[in-house]
Amino acid sequence: MRQIKFRGKSIELDEWLYGDLSQNADGTIHIIPQNPNKHVYELECNPETVGQFTGLYDKDGKEIYEGDIIEYMDGFGLHKERDVIKYRDGGFEPIWSITIMRDIEFLEVKVKGNEIDNPELLNV
Repeated sequence: MRQIKFRGKSIELDEWLYGDLSQNADGTIHIIPQNPNKHVYELECNPETVGQFTGLYDKDGKEIYEGDIIEYMDGFGLHKERDVIKYRDGGFEPIWSITIMRDIEFLEVKVKGNEIDNPELLNV
């Protein structure tokens, strides 16, 4: 079964939270962190930072989320490419490619950062 979870950057703490997504009646977005101590709490997140876990991992075992900047070798193995993971047409994929998520292990994808904290990585 696919694990469904989200991440978002806390407004109060200015740090990333991982867990369940909640939207209050007033429209605010919250993440309920996965807490092994079973204390249930939620923290408001900037809605522009919220992204869903893709269910996939990079070559180092790091979870890949919507909004992550990934790096991989091009199809010819000549140079590295970078792109942002987005949700589109019922699935996750880099902005330009529909095949990379199927070939993620073959392409040795690595998460380099995310578009919120590291937008400069896209200018390379």
